[in-house]
Amino acid sequence: MTAEQALELIERFPYIRTLQAPNDKVLEEFLTQAVSSDDPVEWVKAHKTGYVRAQNIGGAQRPLTDTMQACCAQAKAQLETLLCTSLGLAHADLDGFIQKQLEEDW
Repeated sequence: MTAEQALELIERFPYIRTLQAPNDKVLEEFLTQAVSSDDPVEWVKAHKTGYVRAQNIGGAQRPLTDTMQACCAQAKAQLETLLCTSLGLAHADLDGFIQKQLEEDW
């Protein structure tokens, strides 16, 4: 991924939806498929899904299963590694960089 592609992906973060499933078993399958793919957009979906579910955003949802937590953590790690490599950033600087980019876009 080029730096330009990485910046474009970051700009799309607010518009990338979470994964939706009728039950936890199906959601686990979706998360597993997302982290197994080579598509960074799928990794964003998986990470956002885990974040939203863990924060209980949107109401009384059940907690993440161990499998879901592992998939979401893997998606986050894959995404961070890809973005840091593409943008030439240290992992410690990535969150601040993303926040700044998103603030500038709004």
